[in-house]
Amino acid sequence: MTIAISKVYPLPVLPDLRRPYITSSGHWRNPSRPKHDGCDLFYRWHAADGPVKMGDGGATRDPRIPGQPRWFIPAGMCAIAAAAGVVTAAGPTPTGHHVWIGHTDGHRTGYFHLRDTRVTVGQTLAIGAQLGEVGDNPLDRDAEHLHFEVSPSDRYHPLDPEIWLIGATYFVPS
Repeated sequence: MTIAISKVYPLPVLPDLRRPYITSSGHWRNPSRPKHDGCDLFYRWHAADGPVKMGDGGATRDPRIPGQPRWFIPAGMCAIAAAAGVVTAAGPTPTGHHVWIGHTDGHRTGYFHLRDTRVTVGQTLAIGAQLGEVGDNPLDRDAEHLHFEVSPSDRYHPLDPEIWLIGATYFVPS
């Protein structure tokens, strides 16, 4: 029996089986961030991961362990397509590269703060396809992270990505 997977989290599972976490919700769940139209994803930091850029006034620090980060993105980590679709936008922005993918369910997903893009507009992607390396936001002092958005395909009207991800699984690279 084959189980069809239609959605995955936009970051893969690490080799040690750590899963990505949503650490900062959009304005729907966090009214203190009225212009945050998506969610931010990281991995839980372990001491073996070494030093990381802390950013955002220490919010990524674990308050139980002074000076230790709570979250991080491994060097070289790529964002992945959360569902199969067609690339509708890809390229540089003031906050790093971005990718938008249109999906057959009438939504599109956006991936932001990328160092590069590894896809082109019009390209058809399978679920889990690499989009670009995470980690560039030259206008901010945030820790490196992936910002993920969801909108209807026909217009930009941000939706709560955490609702769209309900039922998503975690992508384990082979």
